[in-house]
Amino acid sequence: MPIKVMIIDDSAVVRKLLSDVLSSDEEIEVIASAANPLLAIRKLEEGALPDVLTLDVEMPEMDGITFLEQVLPRYQIPVIMFSSLTEKGAEITIDAMRKGAFDFVAKPKTGLFTAMDYLKEELVPKIKAAYQMKGRKHFFTPGYYLSQISESSQSFSRITSKVVFIGSSTGGIQALESVITKLPKDFPSVLIVQHMPPKFTKNFADRLNGISKMRIKEAENGEKIQKGWVYIAPGDFHMELKDKTTLYIHQNEKVNRHRPSVDPLFYSAAKFYGKEGVGVILTGMGSDGAQGMKAMSDTGAFTIAQDEKTCVVFGMPKEAIKLGGVSKTLPIQKIADELIKAV
Repeated sequence: MPIKVMIIDDSAVVRKLLSDVLSSDEEIEVIASAANPLLAIRKLEEGALPDVLTLDVEMPEMDGITFLEQVLPRYQIPVIMFSSLTEKGAEITIDAMRKGAFDFVAKPKTGLFTAMDYLKEELVPKIKAAYQMKGRKHFFTPGYYLSQISESSQSFSRITSKVVFIGSSTGGIQALESVITKLPKDFPSVLIVQHMPPKFTKNFADRLNGISKMRIKEAENGEKIQKGWVYIAPGDFHMELKDKTTLYIHQNEKVNRHRPSVDPLFYSAAKFYGKEGVGVILTGMGSDGAQGMKAMSDTGAFTIAQDEKTCVVFGMPKEAIKLGGVSKTLPIQKIADELIKAV
């Protein structure tokens, strides 16, 4: 049985483009499309029930957030946001991810044929990954990850030279919130690579900063890492360490099809911190970060992988575990407390 998809977008051109791209894959069938969320809800009520929805972020009649709040609890269909690379698009998309959207794909700004290739590479795999969410009802509850956040029972007061390195992808926005918001304000430096395009990482850092005790910012080239700060790699840039205290932000070739990629960060952690590094790999598609985490583990670093039950996609953690680079596997709710113990 093919994966049934409904496309929701106010542009007829975009609906046709998405339909052509998705229909070219024999495992996917586009069963319906709608020019706005109200029409989509009507089609759902009439029985056009897809396995996965694609949803334009900015539309007339009803905004994407309201649609998610109405549809997810009732139908429990994975939703992939289709977002413009704008400040407003980033803000709405980050909010949608926090409200239960499965993932997002940035709208291409290129010509037709390049756009089709881009969507085959970016959207199709996410459609197939989203399909695997069927039956995992708790993930479709708006605020599910936020409900896992509780005040840590631990404080941090000891002197340490350790630094924490985190990699995440699909589902990472919610997972990172559940970890970072539990860390005390005087916690050691945390460096994060989350697969995101430009503008999205700045928006995410600002939002996370508003609900956390630590201070969170988008990383800048050459800045010195400090205790009490979280640094998030900027979209379309790799983040590594130049030495033990200096960040190196650059646009070298993509690694594992990603920029930023988790592996360069983890490899530099292994090089400069060895057993003083602490690595964490969270939910995400593919294998990015697995080799780098193995390198960290080989130098004596303590490493943590998010468990399958609480992952949106158990890809990156699974590959790290398979390589033997993981010291401990934990549900997302327990990772913050484990980090406080580990550093």
